[in-house]
Amino acid sequence: MLFDGLYAWVNPGKTGWQADGSNWGQQYLDDFYKTMISDYPNKIAVGAAWPGFNDSKASWSQDRKMDYRCGRTFSDTLRLFRRYYDQQRPLPFLMIETWNDYEEGTAIEKGVNACK
Repeated sequence: MLFDGLYAWVNPGKTGWQADGSNWGQQYLDDFYKTMISDYPNKIAVGAAWPGFNDSKASWSQDRKMDYRCGRTFSDTLRLFRRYYDQQRPLPFLMIETWNDYEEGTAIEKGVNACK
């Protein structure tokens, strides 16, 4: 099977990883979706969503963190593509990023803590 497209991945964007995890990837996703529409309209776009990121428990850690923001990071990344895609031009795929990588803090099986 051939694939002719691009996919987004957990990334904070141009401003990089912040020690406090405040950069949850909005700028990166905005840039990805804008680029797909303007520069690659005939390619398959695979959007991305993630609950947060924290590789501090991984043996290969680079001390990268994206705050979970009480569930808002997952919610916001799940919805951000809608700024660029609609029913007339739907996003073909949305990938839940690294869904079972507990050492990266991206596991969604346990649910998203709403910080109540």
